[in-house]
Amino acid sequence: MSDGFPLSPLQDALWRRARAEGREPEWVALQARLAGPLAPQALRSALGELVRRHEILRMRFVEVRAGEPRQLVEP
Repeated sequence: MSDGFPLSPLQDALWRRARAEGREPEWVALQARLAGPLAPQALRSALGELVRRHEILRMRFVEVRAGEPRQLVEP
């Protein structure tokens, strides 16, 4: 496994603040309002393709050594 990539200065500050407050850093927010009939398979396929194309949607933060956060991109 790769050690990933360093956090940006803002990501690092948010990560350290969350840790100082005794919580895990989380930066995921999604809200959508859908109108009309829902085709679950089409929605699943569209969201899957979106995640496949954009690494940022597959990224997570890990602590590789004490106090050193890194960004890892999942396959």
